[in-house]
Amino acid sequence: MSWFDVTLRWYLLTLLTTLAFLPLTAFLGRHITDRGAGLARPVAALALSWPLWFLASVSPVPFGVAGLWVTLALALVIGWPLAARAKLFDRTLLRHYLLAEAGFLIAFAAFIWFHGYGPATTFQEKSSDLMMLASSMRSRDMPPLDAWLAGHHINYYYIGYVIFGSFGRLIGTTPAVVFNLALATIFGMTIVGAASLGANVLSRWMSERAAMIGGGIAAFLTVFAGNPWAAVKVLQGVSAQWHGWFFSAVGWQATRFIPDSGGQPAISEFPAFSFILADLHPHLLALPFAIAALGLTWALVNLPEGTWRRPAVLGRVFPTGVAIGALYAMNSWDFPTYLVVALAAVFAGLHCHSIAERGKIAGALIVSAVVLWAPFYVAFEAPTQPVSQGLANSVGKVPVVGGVIASLAGYTGERTSWDQYLGVFGFVYVVAIALIVATF
Repeated sequence: MSWFDVTLRWYLLTLLTTLAFLPLTAFLGRHITDRGAGLARPVAALALSWPLWFLASVSPVPFGVAGLWVTLALALVIGWPLAARAKLFDRTLLRHYLLAEAGFLIAFAAFIWFHGYGPATTFQEKSSDLMMLASSMRSRDMPPLDAWLAGHHINYYYIGYVIFGSFGRLIGTTPAVVFNLALATIFGMTIVGAASLGANVLSRWMSERAAMIGGGIAAFLTVFAGNPWAAVKVLQGVSAQWHGWFFSAVGWQATRFIPDSGGQPAISEFPAFSFILADLHPHLLALPFAIAALGLTWALVNLPEGTWRRPAVLGRVFPTGVAIGALYAMNSWDFPTYLVVALAAVFAGLHCHSIAERGKIAGALIVSAVVLWAPFYVAFEAPTQPVSQGLANSVGKVPVVGGVIASLAGYTGERTSWDQYLGVFGFVYVVAIALIVATF
């Protein structure tokens, strides 16, 4: 099979998956500008893998090709008739979806071309990433078996590998090919997701055209722009940085320009660097799913009126909880941040719920984020010490609760100083504060 054939099959499968779960995305994004079209692909990828992953984690049901096809078929058979009955599809959704799909295809193809100059999976930390991807593609049980530690399961943030490994299983290709196609898919989904989120937020205060321009700027700042050090170096000499060696010019040095207390460089990686380096690490795998979680969080701002028990409310809250909870199993450091943002959206939303009702909605969000990912919590053993060792020991054997407490840990090592933190994020905060002030 040629590279073009397998790439085409991969793209068509992700397209089919996106269309199969488009009714779900349209329902979740019904009250935002693009109807959720820009988030459709990451939401669909997660929706394809999560049900079978959950069943394989708690029952003898195997995680295999047959189960994935059944999930896809059920989404088509159930979702589309319900969407037609609810009249979710209209010209607005179609227009935004075609725009999002065109943007994804362009970004996907561009990354295939760019990364094609160096697609080897044998450099940096790619070997460990490839092992977890290959194990996720072969294992019928969850968590996947650890190929480097016989008799044990992978004790890591492995869900991203399961998601993209699922596509690899369905088209019948090798882990090395999936590795590179996953990178291109993540790149495309991140660009489209960032543009969609930016445009959806801005459309509340400006015209659709201006909001789309703002979305494009958001995508550029999210994916391509580096940190302030990189920006300064580019301004000092664009040609020198463009023609310089990646590991001695803006790329490598820009991620290690802040020293720690011992004088050693601390890593301050940004997406453009990550995509060029092309290690399939959890922090890169999680990028489009974190943006999708933010997009669904923005939809929570516009929840329909009524009690928290209404299907129209819970039908949006629980899938959002699944998306946010996935971040713990995908790149655990993201989970608390995005959960707090989602809770803030619930309490600051425009819906007419009382504080008590908002509290119940927030509780449902937390429950869905934790309970629906409980198999991961139970099986995962954090490499750090819990916040309260005594509490962890006393409830360690309690289902779900013990696993959650054992996964929480307070960091006791060296901390980032204020000058280091502001050196990376200070400029972004200035711009964000200026934009917030400008809206009043």
